[in-house]
Amino acid sequence: MSGKSKVDQRKKSIILRKVFRLLLLFCSLTVFLSFSALRDACSKEYSSIVDFLCDYAKNLYEKGAVNEAREEFRKVLIIDPDNHTAIKYLKHLGEQIKEPAEPRPVGKLIYEAPAGQSEDNSGEEVSSLRDNNRELQKIIAAKQNEIEGLGRAVAEKEKQIDAIKIKASDDSLARIEGFRQQVEDREVYIRKLELQVKGLEEKISLAKDDAAANIAEAKKLSEQLSRFKSVSSKDVSVYLADIDKLRQDVVARDNEITGLNEELSIIRGSVPEDKIALSGLKQQIESLHKKLALAENDSSKSISEMYKLNKQLSQAREAFSVRETEASGLEKEIANKDKEIESLNKQLGAIQGDSLSSRDSSWESAAQIRRLIRELSQFKKESKSMLQDKEKEISAFKKEVSSCQKQLDEKEKEIKELELRVKG
Repeated sequence: MSGKSKVDQRKKSIILRKVFRLLLLFCSLTVFLSFSALRDACSKEYSSIVDFLCDYAKNLYEKGAVNEAREEFRKVLIIDPDNHTAIKYLKHLGEQIKEPAEPRPVGKLIYEAPAGQSEDNSGEEVSSLRDNNRELQKIIAAKQNEIEGLGRAVAEKEKQIDAIKIKASDDSLARIEGFRQQVEDREVYIRKLELQVKGLEEKISLAKDDAAANIAEAKKLSEQLSRFKSVSSKDVSVYLADIDKLRQDVVARDNEITGLNEELSIIRGSVPEDKIALSGLKQQIESLHKKLALAENDSSKSISEMYKLNKQLSQAREAFSVRETEASGLEKEIANKDKEIESLNKQLGAIQGDSLSSRDSSWESAAQIRRLIRELSQFKKESKSMLQDKEKEISAFKKEVSSCQKQLDEKEKEIKELELRVKG
């Protein structure tokens, strides 16, 4: 009886141990399946978060924020340790990523019996297994409570993340649309500025050409005036001296002619020698008349030259009026350039005020406007100095013209007196 009872007891313990193992295996499989299902649900719920974080980290990496991108990819690995995108970027950034270890089966981990265990101590094993079962049930209950709380927290976080994503997408679309509109406005504004700059450059080139032509014309007129002064003063003085000398000769010859006529009337018909003397006197009279004709011819030449000088003086006056008109036009052009510089300064201030939103495009246009302002200011200074020099030349030209006019008036009076004396 004792042998049979021991065999029966051993069989019962073996059967109980197998049944208990089956029960534990069933419980572990249930926990494992529930945990895997929960993990699948969590992975589905976390997939949107992982994708969002991956996209955000990629954008940071493309913008050059390497440290921030590294932190975001680490967050992705905390949520999804097997995320290939995060692993690839972190390896590219120099991170040492350990490959995830292959998980061991739960049943084998818990229920694998150590090698060499004997079947004699089955009672102690059953009691220890019961204790382990109770501990496992407590742990499973606690984990289920934690998993349920985690599921609720995940659902709440998912709602918050969806709201944040919707708001962020709306804000991003609004910002992108506003930025696109600002870029289009800046492009239109820059095209207008380019057209204005081209127009101003053309005006500046034309103004420079006109100023150079005006300076050359003024120099030419000043040279003509200087030649006119030197030639007219010398020629008129020479002509007047010749006319005075000829007038004295004419008066002396007239006196001689009157005396000779008286002597001729006295000695007419006296002797043949007197006839010879009379013929000589007639020849002298003819030569005197020739000299008088030459003097009158020289006088007419001087008068014609005086007319030419008067004509040149009138032409010089007309050129002087034209230069005055050009000087006034140059002053108006300088005033217009001042207005253009003011408008460009205002445009530059507006561009500097808006440079936060469109920095790259606005700084380039601002640099162009600054360069144009410097060129206009330099041209303004050069035009002002040219205008001052031209005003000085015009004032000197006025004085020279007035003095020349006085000299011409005096010479005309002297020529008229000479003509009256010659006719008398």
